[in-house]
Amino acid sequence: QDTYISVTQNFQFPTVYIQQSKMQNLSIRVSEKKLAVTQRELIRNVKSAYYQLAFIIEKLQILSYQNSLYKSFSEKAELKYQSGESSYLEMLSAKSKEQEILLQKSQAEADVNSYQQELQKLLNVQYEISLSPEKLEKLSLVSKPDISTVKQHPLLEHFNQQIVLAHSRISVEKHKLLPDFSVGYFNQTLESERGFQGIQLGIGLPIFFWEQQGKVEAAKIQMQIAQSDYENNQNLLMTTFKQLLQEFEKYSKALNYYKTTGLKQADEILKVSILGYEKGELGYVEYIQSVTQAIGIKSDYLNNLNQYNQAVINIQFYTEK
Repeated sequence: QDTYISVTQNFQFPTVYIQQSKMQNLSIRVSEKKLAVTQRELIRNVKSAYYQLAFIIEKLQILSYQNSLYKSFSEKAELKYQSGESSYLEMLSAKSKEQEILLQKSQAEADVNSYQQELQKLLNVQYEISLSPEKLEKLSLVSKPDISTVKQHPLLEHFNQQIVLAHSRISVEKHKLLPDFSVGYFNQTLESERGFQGIQLGIGLPIFFWEQQGKVEAAKIQMQIAQSDYENNQNLLMTTFKQLLQEFEKYSKALNYYKTTGLKQADEILKVSILGYEKGELGYVEYIQSVTQAIGIKSDYLNNLNQYNQAVINIQFYTEK
C-alpha cells in the first residue's frame, strides 16, 4: 500500500519576529503609562471628593449657626407680635427666613451623603465614610508650579509611547513584505518499499503585495493620528494648566482679603446686629440684612477656600509625581 506523509512549517522572514517582539514590548509600556495616568486620576478624584465633603460639612455648620440665629429671631418676633410690640409682617418674615435656611440645610445634608457615596465608590469600600466637623484645611503646594513639569505628565508620556508603538507597527508591516520560508519533511512508501524520505526547503516570494502594502499605509495613518493626539493633548494640558494657575492666583488673593479683612468685618457685623436687635436699636429689616450680609461673607470665604483647594489639587495632578 502506497502512503505519503508530509509535514510542512511556514516561517516569515526572521526580522518580522524581531520587530513583532519589539512591538509587543512597546505595547506593554503603553499599558504601563496608561496605568500611571489612571492611578494619578484616582488620587486626584479621591482628594477632590474628600475636600468637597469637608467643604459641605463646614458649610452645613455655617447654615446651622445661621439657623440658630433665625430661630431665635423667629421666637422673639412671635413673642413681640403676641404682646403687640411688632407687626404680623415681622413675625412672618422671621418664620420665612427660618424655613429658608432649613431648606438649605436639607440640601447641604443631601450633598454630604452624595460625596460620602462618591468617596465610597472611589475607594471601593462598603462602610460609611464620615469626617469630624473640623475647619476646612487650606492646602498648599510643595513647590512653585512650573509649566515645564506638565511635559513630563504620564498622559503625554502615554501618547508619546503611542507614537513609538505606531512607528513600530509600520516596521512590522513593512517586514512582512519580505519573502516567507518553509521547511518540510516527507516520508513515502511505494509498492511496499519504504525509505523514500527527505527534507523540503522553500521560499515564498510575494507576487500580489497590494494588500500588505495597504496595511503599511494604514499603519502610517495610525502614526499620524497618534502624533496628532499627542499634540492636541499637549496643547490641552498646557492650556488647562495655565487656567489653573490663574484660578490659583485669583483665589489666593481672595482668601488673603477674607483673612485680613472680610471675616473680621463679618464677625463685627454679627456682634453689632445681634446686640442692636436685642436692645431694640435695630428693626427686623436691618437685622435680617445685616445677618444675611455677615453670613454671606463667611459663605463666600468658604466657597473661595474650596475653589482654591480644588485648584491646588488639580495643579498637583499635573505637576507632582
